Amino acid sequence: MEKMATPGKRVFISLPKKYMDDLSKHMALDHGLLITDLNANINEGYLAAYFKPLGCVTMCKIKNCPGPTKSRLAYVRFSTEGEADMADWAGPHYIGGTECTVRRVVSPKVKPFQALKGPGRIALLPEKAARERRARVERCEVSE
Repeated sequence: MEKMATPGKRVFISLPKKYMDDLSKHMALDHGLLITDLNANINEGYLAAYFKPLGCVTMCKIKNCPGPTKSRLAYVRFSTEGEADMADWAGPHYIGGTECTVRRVVSPKVKPFQALKGPGRIALLPEKAARERRARVERCEVSE
């Protein structure tokens, strides 16, 4: 029986800066911010626009927390480590009129075109992933 490849969950690691540097020697990392206590009326576009002056935002994702509270959290990924540091140091952050808790995190890089097999699964082709990466870099005017 053939095993099906499934995408793994993204892991967020919050470490002191000196340990982030050591970890980056052993694996490729994405750099970003984990934001909690987010206003319920904020969407991903607003959040990306809020952080755009601080750096090139390559991904922005908002999740609702389970439970009786209406709290939400978000992950904002930047194209470089320096941009993520600048966004973290620019605090305190009042997003949509509410003070939010912002933590600097790293995450192991995930390959965007890992082939997935099985019915109903769509694989992102390497050419398409490369085109999308080039388009993001051009929009943010960041060198590869």
